Amino acid sequence: MRSPLHPCACLAALLLVGCTPENTLQTVDDDNGPTRIEPDLVVEVGGAEVRTFDAGEVAVGDTVDSLFTLRNVGDDTLQIESLSIDGSSSWTIVEPPTPLLASGTEDSFTVRYSPGSDELVDARLVILSNDPDEPEVAVRLLADGIAPAIAVEPASYDFGNPEIGCVGDVEFVIANVGRAPLTLAEVSFDDFVGGGELALVLGVDVDTVLNPDESVTVIVRHEPTDVAPDSAALRIVSDDPANPELAANVTGTAHPRRCRTTSSSRRATTRRTSCSSSTTPAPWGTTRPTSPPTSARSCRSSTPSESTSTSAS
Repeated sequence: MRSPLHPCACLAALLLVGCTPENTLQTVDDDNGPTRIEPDLVVEVGGAEVRTFDAGEVAVGDTVDSLFTLRNVGDDTLQIESLSIDGSSSWTIVEPPTPLLASGTEDSFTVRYSPGSDELVDARLVILSNDPDEPEVAVRLLADGIAPAIAVEPASYDFGNPEIGCVGDVEFVIANVGRAPLTLAEVSFDDFVGGGELALVLGVDVDTVLNPDESVTVIVRHEPTDVAPDSAALRIVSDDPANPELAANVTGTAHPRRCRTTSSSRRATTRRTSCSSSTTPAPWGTTRPTSPPTSARSCRSSTPSESTSTSAS
């Protein structure tokens, strides 16, 4: 004769069927019946739960490390399935946390921000886990990367066709139009022809620092001695991450000296003209000027000690 099943055995069988590690029923001594035990993920920075983190202003070349903590405040084991950052390569995870967190435990890891250019960053730290209520937790990562930015005015210059012996100067303005200090590691001048007819007559010191919106002026001189084309380059090395090396080309080609004569009935005197020119860029503002530099040329006339006579007709 078959024995009937005990009611308690039926209840035990029902409780065992369909249970998973993520959703476990646990009996408690109250009138509410069994409760579900689950993992529960909380992300913290500095002991406080965080869903948005702002690293603030960080200069290019600097690094900010921030300690993030993953805490399991649930009753079951928390499994971290993946940890990634979307939206910016300037944010990185230095060392990921342990993938398993028992109930009531935590683990910390470092998130680093290191900008490579002037930028405003809005990225996400994304954490996937077996938390049934929030399988994906995203923390917004904000940062303001600031960098210097160099600008040179004029970008290049041609002295044109002055007379041999005329002296012309041009001023180049080197400015920092970025948001962080700019260091001028080197300002040099390359005379491609090598005759010295183009020369840097006013430079700047090595490692000169320009704060945002500051500028310095250098002067290049053209003093041709022949009619051969002259060419050179003003070279600037700085810590601008976008333009670490910059060059402004300078050219000029003189034509033969012209002589003007005045005649009388018995004598003509040759007068030689000595010219000097200068070019000054327009005043620098917070942005690069779009108008060409203003220029002025003045000529000084001198009469040689010797004179040339011609016969009266």
